[in-house]
Amino acid sequence: MSKAALSEFEADVIADEVFRSLNSIQVEDLWDNSGKTHYGYQEPTDVAFEMLSDEVWPHIRKMVQYSSLGMKTEEKEYCKGIIIGLLRYGESGNNEFRDWCPDDPYTVAENIVYDWKNNHTAEEIEEIQEVYDSFSTDDEAD
Repeated sequence: MSKAALSEFEADVIADEVFRSLNSIQVEDLWDNSGKTHYGYQEPTDVAFEMLSDEVWPHIRKMVQYSSLGMKTEEKEYCKGIIIGLLRYGESGNNEFRDWCPDDPYTVAENIVYDWKNNHTAEEIEEIQEVYDSFSTDDEAD
């Protein structure tokens, strides 16, 4: 029963959650967390990457949870959703925070695809790679 409750989602729903989460990051939080600190200077672009990664981390943790439960289909759909959400944010995020990390959503998505490739079958890899590639080929068609 609990596995059924965990598996009721689609990649687009997760993508929307990831996008909204990233698009809600306030640039003022970036400014508060960067600059001069007790330990030196923290570059705003470095802090922005950390903030973006921290915002995505709960979704990655959930994906890993599906894997540890042996729920491969749900894990794959969750992975797709995270990647789509990141790439959508990279393309059309409209908060001021995004200006500080224009390439970071793509980098995080690439890292997820890379990790996926190291831990899954060729068929599973192909499906995730297609999701990732669909965004880069859309740009080339313009």
